[in-house]
Amino acid sequence: MTKPLEYEVHIEPPTLDHYRYAWTPRDGFELAAKWPALVATGESGREYFGIRGYSDFVLGMTHSQWVGGFRQLSDGLDARSRDLYPELAAHGWFEPFRYVEEPEQVSYIGETNRVDEDATGCHWSDADGRWQIDGQVISDTFWVFVPEQEGIDRPVFYRHELGTLTGTINDDPVEGYLHQDFCYGPPGYTYMELPIMRQLEGLWFSWIHEHTDGTRGGGCLWSGRRELDFHAGYLLHDGVTTVHKESSLDLTFGEIDGRERPTEGRVEIGGHWFEFEYTRRGGPSHYFGRLVASDSGKEIAKSWCWLEYTEVMTEQMLGFFDDRLRLARRK
Repeated sequence: MTKPLEYEVHIEPPTLDHYRYAWTPRDGFELAAKWPALVATGESGREYFGIRGYSDFVLGMTHSQWVGGFRQLSDGLDARSRDLYPELAAHGWFEPFRYVEEPEQVSYIGETNRVDEDATGCHWSDADGRWQIDGQVISDTFWVFVPEQEGIDRPVFYRHELGTLTGTINDDPVEGYLHQDFCYGPPGYTYMELPIMRQLEGLWFSWIHEHTDGTRGGGCLWSGRRELDFHAGYLLHDGVTTVHKESSLDLTFGEIDGRERPTEGRVEIGGHWFEFEYTRRGGPSHYFGRLVASDSGKEIAKSWCWLEYTEVMTEQMLGFFDDRLRLARRK
């Protein structure tokens, strides 16, 4: 039996204000994390994954390690993906960042990285220039609010939007899926102290696709952990973004390399269905693949998807990464 959860969902058009460091969705909340992330395919045929966190572990610091980082994805779910920049993947590697506002742009600037954002997209430069990505937002902004309640010890906001990308990674021209997501909590708290990973998320999934006729679509959805009744999601279909509280992702598992791993998934959201296969993994909880069929019946030209299966992340594992940073918190 699932446990009910109180939460709210809605969508808004993206604006420049949404990317400002001091912007907040409601009084009494502050930015607790920001992540640009991508899944991309190069002209070389190589597949890439990248994610950078800002203020998610320590406010004012950015990093590219833990379960993410910058990776060339190996073929097969039994293969380990390679770190593109080992010097940025060391455990505990952090750098400070500064924030700059201009009339039509805001910037998050670290020692090896920079993200410049406007109302419709961003430019993401990283790894001392070896990573150059231009992103374009293609959806409305999706919002989830979960108030404090039994089993959720602090209130939290989450936002997400879909985008496409072009650029170069190590001089390899790439295209693919880009998103930015953000988390907001009570003042002084970082993402790792908030309940999304510790109490709420069982899995998170997002994708974009393009048909041979040039039309695009995609979406993002959640499922709660330990039978928690949490199914927030949104769908981009025929150029319109819609929000839903009845989304679902049913996973098929196979035994690979001595472990049960997700190999296929079927999404149902907004009266539509989509079927995916997972062919690569980027770490203990990240899986990647493509859309193979949908109820539209249209031929699929290209697609990228990303599954974060956090049921495997225990409180002990999260504490191993996070507890050593508690003295660096500002509160």
